[in-house]
Amino acid sequence: MKPILRLIFVTEAILFLSFIGFAARPAFSNQSHFMLSFLLLLPLYPIVFFGLFFAQNKPFRPQMAIALLLAPLALFVGGFLGSYANTYLYYRDLPRMKEVVALLQNRPLTIRREHIDLPAQYKDLAYVTQAGKDSQGVMTVLFIVGSGFPTKHTCYLYRSDDKISPELRAEWHSSRHRENNWFQVSD
Repeated sequence: MKPILRLIFVTEAILFLSFIGFAARPAFSNQSHFMLSFLLLLPLYPIVFFGLFFAQNKPFRPQMAIALLLAPLALFVGGFLGSYANTYLYYRDLPRMKEVVALLQNRPLTIRREHIDLPAQYKDLAYVTQAGKDSQGVMTVLFIVGSGFPTKHTCYLYRSDDKISPELRAEWHSSRHRENNWFQVSD
C-alpha cells in the first residue's frame, strides 16, 4: 500500500473515532482531533481522486476508491454511533444525577444559579454544576458535561416544574426533553 493511502486510512480512523467521541460528549480535545484530521484530509483527497482516474498502477485503484468513500462514511456512521453513545452516557449517569438533585433539595439555594461543589463520588458527572431556585421556588440544576469551540456547552438540566423558562430558553438555544424534569440543552 502506498504511504499516502496509509496516511489517509489512519487519518480517517482518527476522524471516525474523534467524531464519535465529540458526538457522545463534546469536548475541545475531541473537536481538535476531528478538525486536525479533517484539515489533513482536505489536501489529500484531490490527490487520491485524480490518482484514481489517472493512476498508471491499476492495482491501487480499489484502495483509492475505498479511501475516498471512507471519510463520508466515517462521518455518517460516526454521527449515529456518537448519538447512541450520548444516550448511553445520559442513562448511565442519570441515577447519580438524581441523587445529586435529592441532595440539593435539602440545601438552601439562592435565586441566582451558583456553582456547586459536588461530593467526591459525583465529581465525574460534570465539570461544572450549578443550582438555584427562582422566585416561585422552582429548582434548576445544571450539569455542564461538554464544551467545544467556539464557546459551546452541552448540559443536562433538571427543572422541578418540567418546563424551560424563557430566561433559560434565551440562554440555551437548543433543548431536548429527555424525560420528566430532565432536558439536554446546549448554546
